Amino acid sequence: MTKEQKRTFTNEIKLEMRGMINDIAAHHADMLKDRMTERITGLEDKNNEDHANMVEKFQEELLLVSEYCKRQVQKVQADFHTEIRSMQKLRARDRSDYDSQFQKVGARAAETREDTDRQATYFDTFA
Repeated sequence: MTKEQKRTFTNEIKLEMRGMINDIAAHHADMLKDRMTERITGLEDKNNEDHANMVEKFQEELLLVSEYCKRQVQKVQADFHTEIRSMQKLRARDRSDYDSQFQKVGARAAETREDTDRQATYFDTFA
């Protein structure tokens, strides 16, 4: 083999190897692309799952807070109702106390009037 033949032969081998190297590089690039696509898809799925979990937890917490607020409002309403009832009872008791005092004053006034009438009759008989 002459030098010229060796050169042409090596050039042919280089050309064939370039094609094979390009095919191998393309194959490896495709494999890496597929791996990255799978990994990105997995991360997106995990992100979507985490988002759904956070939304669900937020909704649960919101419902718990809503229920707590409802219970607190009901307690306050019950306290208001109880306070109003106790004030009404106190007012009724005060009224009954006032009525009994007024009746006592009325009875004393009637007694005083009877005494005054008796004394007037007594003094009329002497006059």
